[in-house]
Amino acid sequence: MKTGQGKRTAQERLDKLRAQAKKEIAVAGTVQFRLDEETMLLLMKAADQKKMPLGTLVRMWTVERLVSEGLMK
Repeated sequence: MKTGQGKRTAQERLDKLRAQAKKEIAVAGTVQFRLDEETMLLLMKAADQKKMPLGTLVRMWTVERLVSEGLMK
């Protein structure tokens, strides 16, 4: 450790861990989340109507939303 530098605070260590975790998630390209049964069934129905896999539909909608929010071109 360089002289004049204090030890990192717990918050700084936590922030560093969170940043590392976000990077690993971004590299992996995988996200998991829970949905209630009704929402899941509606998503499955929408995917079936569009004749596409559920994951593809969710990815497509996510990208469309990011574009509409101006976060992605």
